[in-house]
Amino acid sequence: MTEEIVIDFEQCTKIVKLLDEHFTSQKALAEVEYPLNIKKNSIQYILYMFYSCLLDYGMRSKIYHKNLIETYEKFPNIFDPNEVVKMEENTLLNIIKNNIHPRYPNIAVKKWFDLSKTLIEYDDILGTLKSLNSVEELTSFIKNIKGYGQKTGIN
Repeated sequence: MTEEIVIDFEQCTKIVKLLDEHFTSQKALAEVEYPLNIKKNSIQYILYMFYSCLLDYGMRSKIYHKNLIETYEKFPNIFDPNEVVKMEENTLLNIIKNNIHPRYPNIAVKKWFDLSKTLIEYDDILGTLKSLNSVEELTSFIKNIKGYGQKTGIN
C-alpha cells in the first residue's frame, strides 16, 4: 500500500517568496576575505584572489580563508607567482601543509605551481583582466587556467 503525498501549495508559495526576498536583498552571494594590508583591486589583491580561489572547495571555507590570510601574513612570497616558480617543492609543501592545511597537500602544491606558471605568462595580469569586455570573456579566461574547475567556482 502506498501512502499519498499531499503538497501544501499555499505553504510552498510562501516559502518560495521568502527565499526570493532573501536572495534578492543580498548584495553579493559570496564575500571573500583577504588580508587587510592588501589594497582592493591592486595587483596583490588580484594575485591573492587567484590563489585564494584555487583551493576553496566550499567546505570549511571560513577556516580555509582564515588560514590563508594568516599564511599571507607570514609568507607573502607564496602569493607572488615569480617567487613561487623559483621555490623548492618541499618548501612550498611545508608552508601550505602546515599553514593552509588543505585536505590534499600534494595536489594543492601542484595546483599552486601550475597557477604560478600560468600567471607569470602575463606581463600585466591586471591590464589583461581590465581588457576583458564581459562576464563571458572573464569566465572563459578563468576556465583556461589549469587547476580551475567545477569545485573552484567555474562550471
